[in-house]
This record gives sequence, structure tokens and C-alpha cells, in this order.
Amino acid sequence: MVKEKEDWLDIFRGIGAILVIVGHLIYSASNLKIYIFSFHMPLFFFAAGYLFKYENNIKNFIIKKIKKLLVPYFVFAFISFLTTFFLQKIIFDLKTTLKYYFFVNGYIYYNTTLWFLIIMFFVTIIFQIYLHLEQKYNFNKKTSIWIFMICVLIVCVIFYYKKIKLLFGIEIVPHALLIAGIGYIYKSNKKILKQNLETKLKLKNHKIKYLLISLLFIGSYYLALKNGRINMSTCQFQNYFLYLLVAFLGIFIYSIIAKEKIMANNNVLKRFNELSLFMLCTQRILFQFYWYIQEKTNIIFMNQQNLLINGLVIILTLLLYYFLGYKIKKKISFLN
Repeated sequence: MVKEKEDWLDIFRGIGAILVIVGHLIYSASNLKIYIFSFHMPLFFFAAGYLFKYENNIKNFIIKKIKKLLVPYFVFAFISFLTTFFLQKIIFDLKTTLKYYFFVNGYIYYNTTLWFLIIMFFVTIIFQIYLHLEQKYNFNKKTSIWIFMICVLIVCVIFYYKKIKLLFGIEIVPHALLIAGIGYIYKSNKKILKQNLETKLKLKNHKIKYLLISLLFIGSYYLALKNGRINMSTCQFQNYFLYLLVAFLGIFIYSIIAKEKIMANNNVLKRFNELSLFMLCTQRILFQFYWYIQEKTNIIFMNQQNLLINGLVIILTLLLYYFLGYKIKKKISFLN
């Protein structure tokens, strides 16, 4: 990871962490859910690509990624297996359980959000190998990265429209790699892009900037609803190129918001950034407790169409993470 600190990324990922919770808790048929799902996971892959840094020692790199991504996956997958059994009384035969646990079919029933860790592991390893080959054979950096991305895009289109399904969710990897690669390219060219965008779009003028953000938000919201519900973990993209457009619009909009001076000292969003991996790993476990309470009390508060109840559950969840979750996360060494 890059050593220099870029505060806007903390805000950016903090926004993303909140949107993941909102997206998973809001009523299933909600238009807002469709909108959030159109870009919330691409946002994290973009940030990962932006922060990616090549390491000369591939072995050390892989060990770091195992500790950062695979250890949390297997720990929380096991905890999720236990909570699924004890709280929901759901148990599978040994073969099915092992398939879920080791992500053999690209799906883990008792904690579906853990897919992100496995796919991120594959993405970072592939990107590390690509950069290793780039340096070893002295490729032209500007040309080779674009050729690589075009090849990845072609693989994405083939995999999606041919409905290719592979072991360990490999079919998801090219889609995540494409977004991460664009994040990496953006980081490499950010000075030029920033100058061109600020000049052509007049982003230094706050009125024009806010008008642009508003128009892009309305446009991306409309296009997201037009495209329909997408789910990156199952490669459900509807129109693939429309999905890419909406995803990058969402990333662009919230990156601009994250870079606003007024957001720079937002410690709430910075804390949610710190909590993002923990929230990703544990939210399904927390939701299982919600469902258990709902079953025992006969008070229906999950997946409610009532906006007030839905909103209160989301706020309660965010407060639990902000205060209690933060303390728990600090005590888990492999998450710090």
C-alpha cells in the first residue's frame, strides 16, 4: 500500500462503508438499493487499485495479502458458520459446508459478503504479477497498462455474455480487476487529469461543481434504475457497458465529494473507513442476531417497507459499529 496519506481516500471509503450497510439493510425493492448496488463495491476496488503499490519481493507480498485478506475470511467464515447453526438452526452436510467454507463455488451461504476478500486477494496477486512482468521485460508503462486493461475488458465481456462459471469465483475476478486497474491508472495520471478536469469542467468554481455533481447524480440514478439491480458477487450486471458507466459515475461523484475541504476533517467518515473491513466481515453476523431477535419477539423490523423503521435499523447499526464495533475491531490484531 502507498505510504503517503491521502485523506480524501479515508472519506471516500468511509462513505462506501456506510453505503454498504444502507444497501444491505434497506428494503429489497427500494430504488435507493438499486442505485447503491450499482457502484458501492466497484468503489472499493477502485480505491484498492488507486492505493496499489508494487513490491519487488513477490513472496512477501503474497504473505501480506494472506494475512490481510485470507485470514479474516477464514476466521469470520467459521464464526458465521457457528452463528448460522446456533441462531438460525441451519446446518449443511459436510461436503456442502466445506464447499461454502473454501469458496469452491464462489459463494458462501452463511456470510455472502466475504466474497470480497477472496476476489480482492486474486485481484492483488494478478496485478502484482502483471507489474512484475512489466518491470522484468521493461514494457512501456503507459502503453502496456492500457493494453492489459483492454485485454481484461475483453475477458470481462466474454465471461459475462457467455455466462462462464469457474471454481472459487474466478469469473468475478476480471470485473474487479478492471475497476482496480482504472483506479491504478487514475493514480498514475492524477495530476494531468486533475488539471484537465478543473480547466474544462471549471471545478474550481463551486457553483459549477455542485451543479455538475447534482446533474451527474440525477443522471447516474436514472441510468442505475434503467439498468436494474446489479450484484457484483454473482456477476449480475444486466447491460454490462451501462453498468460500467454508472459504476464510474458513482465513483467520480463520491470522489469529488470526498475531496471537498469541508469533508477533510470529518472524523466520523474516517472512523467508518477504519471500520470498513470489519464491517464487511461482520455485518451478516450482526444481521443474524437481528433475525434471531425478530423471530423470538415477533417484532418485524428487517426488510421493512416502512421508511421510519428501516431508517432506525440503519442508524442503530451504524451507531453499533461506530462505538462498540470500533472497540472490538481494535482488539483484533489481524484487522489493524
